[in-house]
This record gives sequence, C-alpha cells and structure tokens, in this order.
Amino acid sequence: ASGAIDAKTFKQLTKAQNYVAEEAFDDALTVLDKLSKKKNLSSYALAQVWNYQGYVYATKGQYANAIQSYQQVLKQKDVPEALVLNARYVLGQLYFQSEAYQDAIDSLLMWVDEVKSPSAIALIMLAQAYYQLSNYDVALDFVNKAIDKQEANSKQSIVPESWLQLKAALYFAKQDIKNTVAAYEVLLRHYPNPQYLKQLAGLYGELGLNRKRLT
Repeated sequence: ASGAIDAKTFKQLTKAQNYVAEEAFDDALTVLDKLSKKKNLSSYALAQVWNYQGYVYATKGQYANAIQSYQQVLKQKDVPEALVLNARYVLGQLYFQSEAYQDAIDSLLMWVDEVKSPSAIALIMLAQAYYQLSNYDVALDFVNKAIDKQEANSKQSIVPESWLQLKAALYFAKQDIKNTVAAYEVLLRHYPNPQYLKQLAGLYGELGLNRKRLT
C-alpha cells in the first residue's frame, strides 16, 4: 500500500530516531542516506525518510541540506497532506533563516492557502520576510493579522514586543509619522522602556506636538 512502510524500512527509521535521541546526528544521517538510495521504496516511505533527514539536518543547523531534503518530500507522489504541509512550513522557516526571503514567502503562502487557520507565528514570519524585501504595505497587513490573531487567541496572551517593534518600524519606513507615534505609544504601554519615550519625544517634535513631548 502507498501509505505503508515495510518492516525493514521501519526498523531503520527507528534506528535513525534512536541515534537522534542520543544526539548522534551523523550516524542518523548515514542510516537515512542509505535508506533514501534503497530501490523499490514506496514514495510514501521515501517521503518519510526525506522528511526525517530534513529534520536532522535542520537540527544540526545545516539549512541548505535540510532545504534539499524537504524539497524531496514535496517531489514524492502519494504523500499524506500533513507531511506536505509540514514540509512547506518548515521550508518557509529554513528559507527565512537562510535569508532567501522570496522563497520563504512563496513556501509560506502555499502553506497558508492550504491550512484553515494559519498561526500568528507564520503570519509574523511572512511580515518579516516582506519587510526584508521592502514590501512595507503587505508586511504591515501581515503584522496586523498576526497581532489580531494573537489578541483573539487569548486575552491573557501578550503580543510579543518584537511584533510591535516591527509594526512601528514599518510605519516609520512608510514615513507615516502619525501611525508610527500610535505604534510606539502601544509599545510604551505594554513594554515601558526609556528608549521608546525618547523615540516618541522625537516623533512628537516632528508632528509639532511640543506640549505632549514634554509630558
């Protein structure tokens, strides 16, 4: 069956997992490399092998090799949807880490299209990638979606400081001083920091709000 792994392959995959548990990553990769070259392996089994190989490479910080492994997952036929989605999402992360921002965007957008409810983390990653490519309007749209999602998930869940910083940076990059001020005011409210007060003082000055600047 396409969705099955034969006993021998399963045994070898388990062996690789045991090596990973012991942090013997190179031994795990040796096992997985042999498996990936095995003839008559079903596309389902091969996808599982490549998927795990990608995970091991990523754990080792070898992003280029991890990317190649996850790309192989997507090339297989009869791959379970969950595995495809995982590969697309992880590829998005790996491309981002490798500063291949357009590739990160392409992979994550495919993932977003296929999942019903993308995580706030994925949305913020898209925002950061668009920001790196100076596509500020789209980046801002994703930042706002991420913040809305985070706030909707739980009233207790605080929006991370870096997300609010990104929002302020995007408005500033767009030379929208009024909204930059509003973003810094939110930052200051949630994360009291003298640096934000300093930034606000300068921004109030640009808007001619000198009286507010002194308070």
